[in-house]
Amino acid sequence: MTDLKRPRVRSVLLVDDDDRVVRALSRDFRELGIEVWTASSPDEAATQARDRAVDFAVVDLILYDSLGVEVIHALRRARPELPIVLCSGYARFDWVGDLARTGGVRCIEKPVNARDLLTALDSEP
Repeated sequence: MTDLKRPRVRSVLLVDDDDRVVRALSRDFRELGIEVWTASSPDEAATQARDRAVDFAVVDLILYDSLGVEVIHALRRARPELPIVLCSGYARFDWVGDLARTGGVRCIEKPVNARDLLTALDSEP
C-alpha cells in the first residue's frame, strides 16, 4: 500500500464554493504534506492551474454560479494533462457523460476526504 505520509502528489487545486468542505479537505491534504490551492469559479481555477505547480484538481459538480463541467473545460484549456476528480453530493454523474469517460475525469460521491480523493486519482477514469 502507498504511504500517504509521503505522497507522490505534492499539490492539489480544490474548486468548491462550500467553505466547510474547502477547510476540511485543505486540513486533510496538509496533514498528508500536500500543498493546497483553492478556487471557486472556472476562471479562478484556470488561473490557479496555469500559475501554480498543481498535480491534480478536485472539482465540485455544482458550484454557486457555475457547474463543475464549466470548471473542467476551463482547466482543460489551461492544462490539458491535469488529472481531475469530480465530486458531488448528489451522486448523479450520468449527465456528465462523455466528459467523464473521454476526458480522463474521475468521479466520486461526497462526502470525501483526502485519502478518498487520492484513491480516486489512482483509479482508472
